[in-house]
Parts: sequence; C-alpha cells; structure tokens
Amino acid sequence: GLAGTTNSAVLKAGATTSVQVYTEFWRDLRDRLVSGYFDTVDSLLLDGMTGMSAVFEEKVLSDLGKPAGELQGREYNMLTRELGAALRQIASLDKNLLVCCHRKMLLDAVGNIKGVEPELVGKARSTVPTHFANVIYTVCEGDSKRTRHYGYTRNSGLIGDARVSLPLAHIPQKLDMTIEDMSRAGEFGIGKHSYADVDYSYV
Repeated sequence: GLAGTTNSAVLKAGATTSVQVYTEFWRDLRDRLVSGYFDTVDSLLLDGMTGMSAVFEEKVLSDLGKPAGELQGREYNMLTRELGAALRQIASLDKNLLVCCHRKMLLDAVGNIKGVEPELVGKARSTVPTHFANVIYTVCEGDSKRTRHYGYTRNSGLIGDARVSLPLAHIPQKLDMTIEDMSRAGEFGIGKHSYADVDYSYV
C-alpha cells in the first residue's frame, strides 16, 4: 500500500515532526512516481486520510506561524488545496485508489445524533469525497462473540454523501462486508455480487 511504503521511508529518514513527515511524504511520493515504483501494482491504499489531514494542517499552521488549532476563514482553503493536490498526484497514477477516513458524529443541542461526516478539516469534509467514484460508510455491529461489518452505500437519514458508481449500482444499500474466510475473500462482501447479469448496454 502507498501508506506502508511511504511511512517506512519517513521513519528511515528520522522524521519526527508533522512538517518533517509532510516533507518526506512529498519527496517519497514524487521519487516513486518518477521511478515507476507503482507500475507493477493495480491498486493503492491510502490509510488514512484523517491522519494525513492532521499532518497537512500542522504544515499549513507552521507556514503561517500559528499555534495548533488556530486556522481561520480562508486559511482552511490552503489546507483544502494541499489535500486536493496530494490526491490528484496519487490519482494521476490511474490505479484503483482506496482511501480510509475516520468519521465523526454530529450531535444536536441535547446530544442526539443528527448525522455523520468525514473527520476532516474545513471544506475538505465536503471536497475530498468528490474525488472518488464510490463513498461507503462502514460500521461494525455485534459483540465479542460475533461481529459483522457493514458498508452503507447510499444516503440515509444520517449519512449524506454515500454513493456508488454505476458498476456497483446493483449492490444493496446496506452491504454485509464481513469476510469470513480470507482464503476465499472474493466470495464475500462486494466480491460475492455477480456482475454477469448486469446490463450495461444503456451506458
């Protein structure tokens, strides 16, 4: 995965601050883009967007000479542009790009859940999802004896930006994504849904 290789390079470089991590991330990514390092892979996993957003935010704060947590107004636009630029660079590889991001609950005045959204900063909460064809919210249900993993693939009362592209239009709104046998992973989750009977002739 992209995150694993990049993190290894960052650690070897001795990066300890967010600004150093940011610098090493870009250096490592650009070196690998130029060298053709990613040519032999079909898919990339960026894990995760929430941590990356925090690192980029600290870099912007450092550039502005501000302490943590004090971005204001249009300064958030700088962060959104930075994140967008990183995603475009990675997306330019023309690979299957999977990105993980934490979500946070939105509560009303009395503490009731009124919605969920990506745990990102500023306009990135609304702009980052637009970079992807599929946005799926995942949840874990059950207890210590039995746990199931589900993906919400469409909007619901709490989720406002979940969606799937046309090739996945036939999967259910609440998809059981539990993989019960890793040796047959393709038989579970999205993989178990056959595409053979889907008619794409109208596209």
